[in-house]
Amino acid sequence: MTCHSPDSRRIGSMRFLPAFLLLTLLPGACLSSDVVPQADDATPETSLTAEQQLARFVTIFPGRYDSTRQWLDEARSDQRNYRRHSIFRRVEVPALGDIVFLAHQYRDGDPQKVYRQRLYTLSLADSREDAAFRLRVHVPRTDDMLAGAYRDPSPLSVLGPDDFTVWEGCDLFWSLDRRDNQDRFVGTLDEGACRFSSDAFAQDIVLEETLTLTADGITFADRGLSLTGDWLFGMRGAVPNISLKVRPFLCQSGIRTAWLHDQGGTSDALGFPIRLDRLRSADMTGLRLTIPFAEQRDLTVLDRWDAEQISLDAQDRRVVCRHAPETLYSETIYSEAD
Repeated sequence: MTCHSPDSRRIGSMRFLPAFLLLTLLPGACLSSDVVPQADDATPETSLTAEQQLARFVTIFPGRYDSTRQWLDEARSDQRNYRRHSIFRRVEVPALGDIVFLAHQYRDGDPQKVYRQRLYTLSLADSREDAAFRLRVHVPRTDDMLAGAYRDPSPLSVLGPDDFTVWEGCDLFWSLDRRDNQDRFVGTLDEGACRFSSDAFAQDIVLEETLTLTADGITFADRGLSLTGDWLFGMRGAVPNISLKVRPFLCQSGIRTAWLHDQGGTSDALGFPIRLDRLRSADMTGLRLTIPFAEQRDLTVLDRWDAEQISLDAQDRRVVCRHAPETLYSETIYSEAD
């Protein structure tokens, strides 16, 4: 499927519509082909050195990613991917290496449902002909060691190798696959090499994983299997988890301010619920702000897909949301106006 960006004048003519009508005009959201790996017989063009590939990866990787769009689209699938929110932030941990990232991931749109906190170190894969660089996973020895560190990573600077476990065979090997003048980084585990003991599942696990990163998002083709091949977690079928890169917004109504992101982010901090979606469909692309109602039609406004601000005036409620990149790693909810 191909997504087409419409003339912004079409969006302007639809700025305020009830949600039921808007959804009729906006059929099922289309996922960017930049995010989903596509079959291509063309030979990948990679003219960059390994050092240059790593440097480019480091500029693209940081940020927050969310799979709410896919999770909604797969509502009727018996192989539905779970809703995943991932945060990757570069941090300073000198004892581990020059390039270190913090990974913080949670499920179901709930920041309390954290399922993975790790440190990643990146370095050149000098011994490999099939990869430019490697990503090594450092598992904290205690669950609370990395808690909340994506907001303030400064305490991590004193950590060292003894504070982590590194699972043998679980390095991801990455290279740049450049097709159609688009950067697509692909990282894979060596087949059957990543095995570890899981306290949560009380057994040994074999991890299969291929990740694909673009400027728009990341796909997680990952699953955990028992030693006998039974599925334990991750991707159930052939479709990977598709997480799109988010933009953070601060939304204000009266003296109240709320933080949310534009990939299905929600908040009740204004005294009533709001939702923000960045949509791509066959007919239209847009940023949508919604005030949902349980017993009447939702109130919705649509603006350009790359809009820096969006506002909604309806009944006794006025909401103004602005793109706030400075709050990317903060989920702080404000109760008073600045």
